[in-house]
Amino acid sequence: MPWEQLPLIGGWLRSTRVEATRAGIARIDLIGLAEVVIDGVDLPAIIRESTGTVTAEVMTDVRTQTARADDVVSGFVDRMLGRTPRPQDPE
Repeated sequence: MPWEQLPLIGGWLRSTRVEATRAGIARIDLIGLAEVVIDGVDLPAIIRESTGTVTAEVMTDVRTQTARADDVVSGFVDRMLGRTPRPQDPE
């Protein structure tokens, strides 16, 4: 604040402001404030949404890996039985 730069009263104003700020913070019910914030957050919905996203990603990865494994096994069986290789599908 500009008036805190005044030589005679600046230090007093600065210390008074700091004390007033500390006193104001000390009066805040931090536990109550935290409870209000937490009550405002729909944690079950957040967990459901993030779990659904993770599940979808995992299922996509599993399907992709299963398809690749199927191609490998199919190629191995084809070679064991002397079949000619099939053309690969474009991805």
